[in-house]
Order: sequence, then structure tokens, then C-alpha cells
Amino acid sequence: MEAKREARLAISVATSTSSQASLNITEARLAKREADHDPRKAAFASVPYQSPLVAGPFTPSPDRG
Repeated sequence: MEAKREARLAISVATSTSSQASLNITEARLAKREADHDPRKAAFASVPYQSPLVAGPFTPSPDRG
């Protein structure tokens, strides 16, 4: 019974360590993205995409009916 408990604890610790590592990688990627000052990326990121298939600022040309 003690061996099962230790095995479960080891699995729990390994899972927690893996989750923390994944979180650290995600945070590092976000920090890198925020630190990247590529003006081309910034220009596209600042303009929200508006699909012509939904109601919004898009208006069809009058001659296309």
C-alpha cells in the first residue's frame, strides 16, 4: 500500500513539474512576442479583421446589387 502511495505522489510531482514547465514556456513565448517590435507585425495586429460575410463596416457596391 505504501508503494502505491509513493508511486501516486511521484506521478503527481512529475505532472506538476511538467505543467509548470509548460506554463514557463508559454510565458516565455508571450514575453518574446511582446518584446518583438517588428512594425510589420504591429501594423497587422492593430487592424481587426472584419469579414464581409457578417454585418459591419463592409457595404457592397451599389452596382453589384
